[in-house]
Amino acid sequence: MKRILTSSLLLLSVSLGVSAKIIYVTPEGNASANGTSWNTAVDKLSTAYSIAQKGDDIYMAAGKYIEMATVNMKEEVDVYGGFAKGQTSIDERIRPDASKPWFFTNETVVTGNGDFRLIDRADKETLWKQVIIDGISFKDFETSNGRVLYFRNSVLLQNSQVINCSCSNTIVYGEENFQIKDCYFAENGSFPLEKKAIAVQLRGYLQDCQSNSIENCLFENNDCQSFSIYNTATAGNPITTGGTYVEKCTFRGNKSTCISVSNQWEGRELKIQNCLFENNSSATTGTVFEGSSLAYFDFTHNIIRNNTNTTPVDGAWRNSILSVRSNGQFANNLIVNNTATQLLMDLQGSFVFNNTIANNIGTVYVGENYATLANSIVSGNTPGHKNKQVLAVENALVDHCLSDEEIVGESGSTVDNNLIEATTFVNPTTFKGATNEVDKIAQIQKADFSLLDASAAVNAGNMAFEEDYYMEAAWVASVMAKDVEGNDRITNGQINMGAYQGASNASGITENKADYGFVAVGNNQSIRVETAVSGTVYVYDLTGSCFSKNMISAGESISISVEKGIYLVSLNNKVTLKVLVK
Repeated sequence: MKRILTSSLLLLSVSLGVSAKIIYVTPEGNASANGTSWNTAVDKLSTAYSIAQKGDDIYMAAGKYIEMATVNMKEEVDVYGGFAKGQTSIDERIRPDASKPWFFTNETVVTGNGDFRLIDRADKETLWKQVIIDGISFKDFETSNGRVLYFRNSVLLQNSQVINCSCSNTIVYGEENFQIKDCYFAENGSFPLEKKAIAVQLRGYLQDCQSNSIENCLFENNDCQSFSIYNTATAGNPITTGGTYVEKCTFRGNKSTCISVSNQWEGRELKIQNCLFENNSSATTGTVFEGSSLAYFDFTHNIIRNNTNTTPVDGAWRNSILSVRSNGQFANNLIVNNTATQLLMDLQGSFVFNNTIANNIGTVYVGENYATLANSIVSGNTPGHKNKQVLAVENALVDHCLSDEEIVGESGSTVDNNLIEATTFVNPTTFKGATNEVDKIAQIQKADFSLLDASAAVNAGNMAFEEDYYMEAAWVASVMAKDVEGNDRITNGQINMGAYQGASNASGITENKADYGFVAVGNNQSIRVETAVSGTVYVYDLTGSCFSKNMISAGESISISVEKGIYLVSLNNKVTLKVLVK
């Protein structure tokens, strides 16, 4: 009998696999229908779940679905919205704009009427196999409950929207093998208003689990904090596997912190890369980023522009655009035209390599616990705290950086190998700080902060990452392989200061007489200038001071005596060439 029973169970499991089905849902459906076709569709998501078994899919037609109580998911039951009635394949769904994968012509909206958690799991302890939620708009739902969408673990949320929802804690919550891709989060907030909700939180706390990730998502106009990473290890159970990865996300127009991090795992990877942060504003610490980590983490190849921290002058002086309290590794980021009353960046126990930090209002604070600022450009900024562009305190290191003024550290800091240069960028903005003016916003978006070929920052960075900055070879190979524009970061064993190794646009300057009207060559403590255009030749030192001005006629050449060093030579102040005199 035992063998017969075993065979029967096997046959039953095969039978269940074969009988996996699609359950159809329409706004006009019937709660007592079987859901086996569009003509016999059920009425709501909760109804579909009540009759679903493992392996089933739920297809939801366009329309608005109002739930009156919490909807409990089921393991291995996938949900797809965005259908027009009659469509029978997820590939038939229409998305009119490829840049907005979450937007369907036939929108499926799931909301609720009542004070409850909209989506939940009855089974909260089991680590599920992956569940897919695809093409659903969760909209206009407010609850005093701590969560709106409690996905727990092993969910892939993709091609979906969460708009105008609010709660007292976290609107979208996931942990362990939770993945979000191609989604839109907008106009979400806190309820009650005095609470500090979070639009999306990814959490990890179990050992040997798959990683959490979020990719190609847009966070826009949220009143609450946009995104949180919270990793906690249980006592006596150190975490040595997995990670959290944020890739190609945009944060725009949000009114609280964009990303906060509390990573309490010493062995858990954390990477935030290739993201755009623009037009965000807050009065809290870290408008764009705030947090700390027990493990080193990467914040790389990001663009941070036109963000504001509105803390009053007499408020908390450490409130900033970027607040990194430990173990951050910031590399190849473009940080331009942001405004902070006190600090632009608050760096503690963190490392900043090859960032371009220009035309901001606020101070770069290289702070406690051996913070390092290296290979970076800090230029054209209006100081905030203590009237300094760069403030390096005890044990801080500022090395191989370029500024338009001398960087002087406080007692106990190390400030060395830095350069001074006034003219550096191809086409920077003409103003400093953030703005609400449409024409100036357009200027920020079109600005080119890549380097003039004549800039002293070209090939002037320190390549000794492992020896001088104690960075691992694997980190250098992976993170420093490309600059912020995707150009090869290290060329011929040399590296530029700042975020750009190559040109942002095809507007780099070369010493080409036909194109620019003149050439300038350094030799034997002199600069020889030849020109095909009449005008005035200006010679500047690296502080931006002009010490020589000479008239020149077309076809002439002149020789200007100088000491050994690097100079900037301009014809009619239109094109500037860098000249090395040995």
